[in-house]
Formats: sequence, C-alpha cells, structure tokens
Amino acid sequence: MLGLSIASILAWAFAGTLQLRENWVIGQAGLSSPAAILKQAFNGVCIGMLGLTGFECAPAYAAKMRLGIYPKVLRNLHISAMILNPMMMLFVLALLPLNVQTEENVLSLLAQKVAGRWIRIWVAIDAVVVLCAGVLTGTTSACELLAELAHDHVLPRAFLAALPYTGALYVAILSFVCFSGAIYASTGANLIIVSKIFSVVWLAVMTLFPLSLVLLRFSRPRLPRLSRCSFINVLGAVLVAIAIFAGNIAIDLTIGGWFALYFLALFLFFSITDNKVTILRWAYWAYDQIPLLHQLRPTRSWGGALINVMKRLKRQEVCLLVRTDEVR
Repeated sequence: MLGLSIASILAWAFAGTLQLRENWVIGQAGLSSPAAILKQAFNGVCIGMLGLTGFECAPAYAAKMRLGIYPKVLRNLHISAMILNPMMMLFVLALLPLNVQTEENVLSLLAQKVAGRWIRIWVAIDAVVVLCAGVLTGTTSACELLAELAHDHVLPRAFLAALPYTGALYVAILSFVCFSGAIYASTGANLIIVSKIFSVVWLAVMTLFPLSLVLLRFSRPRLPRLSRCSFINVLGAVLVAIAIFAGNIAIDLTIGGWFALYFLALFLFFSITDNKVTILRWAYWAYDQIPLLHQLRPTRSWGGALINVMKRLKRQEVCLLVRTDEVR
C-alpha cells in the first residue's frame, strides 16, 4: 500500500488534475438539486462504511489481551482506516476514469495505471494475503464465539471437543465450515448475495457495540469501569449505526430480505437451544399421550430417556457475578 501510494502521488504530480476535473463534471450529471447531491453523498457514506470490516473480530481477542491494550487496538484500526481509505479513493478519482471505478479490481487497475503491470501483480498478491488473513481471523473469532456459547450451555458441550495435540476445537471449526457452506449453497452460489448478507451482518454487529453500552448503563449503572463515554456520544453512535443500516437497505431492498431470512433462522435456532427443557417437556407429554409407544419395544424406553435428559439439563451449573445483594 505504501508503494502504491507513493507511485500514485508521483503519477498525479505528472498528470495534473485534468482527470479529477473530468470525473467531477461527469459525477455531477443528473444532480440538479441539493437534495439529489445530499442523497448521493449519504449513499456514498453508507457504502463506504462497509469498507471498515475487521472491527467485529476484535472482541474475540479482548479476553486474551493485557489491560489497556484493547482500546489501543481499536484506535489503531480506526487510524489506519481513516487514513488509507480516503487516500486511496482520492487517488482513484484523480487518476482513473469514472466508468472503470465500478470494477471490483479497481486498486489493481490503479496500480497498472501509475507504475505498470509489475505493481499490479503485487497488489493482487497482497489482496490475496490480506483476504486469507481476514478469513483466518473470522474463522478464529467464530470458533471462539461457539466455544463461549458452549461454555454458557447455549450450545452442546460437544463444541468444546479439541484435538489432542494442537488443542484445536475441531467440532466448532467443522460447524463453522458447514454453516458457511450452507449459506453459500442457499444463495445459489451467488457471491453478490453473499457479499450483501455480509455487509448487513457487519453493520448489525457494529450496532451492537453502542447498544450494549446503553443497556449496560441502564441495567448496571454503578458497575465499576476504568473508562467512561458520555451518553450523548453513545446515543449518537447508535443513531449513526441505525442510519447507515437503513441507508444500505434503502439502496438495495433485497439486502433486507436476505438479512431477515437468516436472522429468523438464527433466532429460531437459539430460541430452541434456550428452551430445551420446555421443548423436552412437550415431547414427553406427546409421548405420554400415545399408549402404544409405551408398549412397543423400540420406543418403550423413550420416556425414561427424556426424563434423564431434562434432569441433566436442570442440574447444569449457573454462575452469577454480582457486587451487591441484589439477588435474593
């Protein structure tokens, strides 16, 4: 990225601002009113926010960091994003025609424009390496999430099964791979739809950060914390996140439909895992209503098995961390 930035600066210095002026004139075509300009600017902000992915993986490593490191990680992520993204967008606008800026490999086109094919190859290799690192980080974060859910008895303890030598949570890894494959298959192997789903899911996850802080302030206002953020800033972050979320759905309404579909599927799954005893009670009641099942050899022991499972689930440990005698 540093080499591409230097080459872009030199190329811009030699080429001048002619391409930038042409793109500016072409971009204003059809924007006859201030409302249309504001709408385009808002859409640009909504789409640009999707380029800040990576922040959602940071909480998975927060428990393994030393005290005071996590805020610095978020700070470094924000600084790099605020510097690199606008700078690269400016170079693209200043050096490439507007009609090629919708290409998916726009940075590699910029590299070939400013320094030739060799740096375009390096940019492509760098993109593959970064993508592999992002996939590895996402996989690790997902496995950590599945492990935490298993520790909290939301998921079965089988998700904590680990390999003897490496300690890798192979059940969680295989589950993540299968879940990713199921999403890919359910969209008809359409990468555009998968990209849309990822974009909205990322925005939803980022919205949970300020929303969780609002709920924390409401439910435990006296909980000791080393750092505090004003309520106005937190509320502003929530409103911005909601506006960006709604803006991306307004740009493409199909995103909202796909997000609702997968959200309902996950909500149903976790509702089942959270009410296992109730579901088993209904299953036992249905079993008890059919006397024939008590007489057949294959189903004769189902009632005792259901009772044993319910007893085991009710004996699971529950840990409550409180500072005062609020629990009575």
